[in-house]
Amino acid sequence: MLAYSIDMVYKMNFLITFHRFGPYHHARLNALSTLCNLTAIEYTCVDNTYAWDIVPPAKSFEHITLFSDKDIDLKSRDEIKSKLWATLNKKSPDVIAIPGWSTLPALLTLEWAVKNNTPAIVMSASTESDETRKPWKEWIKTCIVKLFSAGIGGGSLHVDYLNKLGLPKNDLFIGYDTVDNEHFSRGSKKVKNDIKYYRESYSLPSNYFINSSRFVEKKNLFRLIDAYAKYKSTTDSLDFWHLVILGDGPLRNKLENHVANLGLNQFIHFPGFVQYPELPIYYGAANAYIQASTTEQWGLVVNEAMASGLPVLVSNKCGCAADLVIEGVNGFTFDPYETSCLTDLMLTITSNGCDIEQMGNSSRRIIDQWSTDVFAKNIMMAANNAAKKPPHSTSWLNNIILWILIMRGK
Repeated sequence: MLAYSIDMVYKMNFLITFHRFGPYHHARLNALSTLCNLTAIEYTCVDNTYAWDIVPPAKSFEHITLFSDKDIDLKSRDEIKSKLWATLNKKSPDVIAIPGWSTLPALLTLEWAVKNNTPAIVMSASTESDETRKPWKEWIKTCIVKLFSAGIGGGSLHVDYLNKLGLPKNDLFIGYDTVDNEHFSRGSKKVKNDIKYYRESYSLPSNYFINSSRFVEKKNLFRLIDAYAKYKSTTDSLDFWHLVILGDGPLRNKLENHVANLGLNQFIHFPGFVQYPELPIYYGAANAYIQASTTEQWGLVVNEAMASGLPVLVSNKCGCAADLVIEGVNGFTFDPYETSCLTDLMLTITSNGCDIEQMGNSSRRIIDQWSTDVFAKNIMMAANNAAKKPPHSTSWLNNIILWILIMRGK
């Protein structure tokens, strides 16, 4: 079971922080606000990574933005600490939730929590296999993670990693990486009910694989394109599927040139970065989703695709694969370095023997267990566990490590 019951005598004053609020943050926060008195802090409302439209403040919780002029990564340590701590002092929450432990704002938030004896929950999408782990770095992480009172991870692999870093299993919960399933389910069904109109309006092919990514190396888009090229050259059917790749990024020109060199301009499409309200249109008109990343802490786009009723082909290096993909039921996993494996799966899923409608329905059923309500209930379970513990008694070593990491920041 993913969800847990909650027995709360009062509505906790709960504070949660994120780097920047995107659409899926607001979906989680709206669900969470029904269970507590919620204050949500975004460190900045602008960043250099995601081109999301700014999401208007919600009415169901207090929304605080620390910096709106530029990305917080461009601010000095002292400037961040001054504004952040003044806000935290004013709100004085019962429990605070922090996204990870690697950024300066997150570390400064944790430092405030330790100094003020406020229980802190770590929200983590990291798994042990995300990258090559070095023992000395893992020791440092252990010192930091032990300063938290509880944690919530994306799924089973993420909770296992938090446990290895020192948090007890009974203080760990899953469901951190969720999206507004209803937004994608409702939107994609609307598209399917008038598919001809949407295909013509958005210049979409009749059948296609879809991918949504930042155009950076780890998304493995060159191998995805190569696998598709082999798929197209192998299939003898005139009903072959196209490939639609949503997104943008520094590799865009190289990717477009690669497609041109393969002679696939007519079959591989780059619509650009698509804002949240229009995403269900592209999912709803698609046949299957592919995520080919060589490393991915979770992969929220897989949630989106599954909520849209799509079968999914997911790299086994994605953190979500272990929990969201049931082989042969709603999709398949593959080694992202083996393009031939992905080509074979493309051929399998486009064959007459593969019932993609049934697989898409299975995707919807699976992702129903990973909703924003699950996130809200489980993070409040973590908060209740944290609040019941005595004030943190940390060793001098943990505090010194935290201080050193902060001082290394800008």
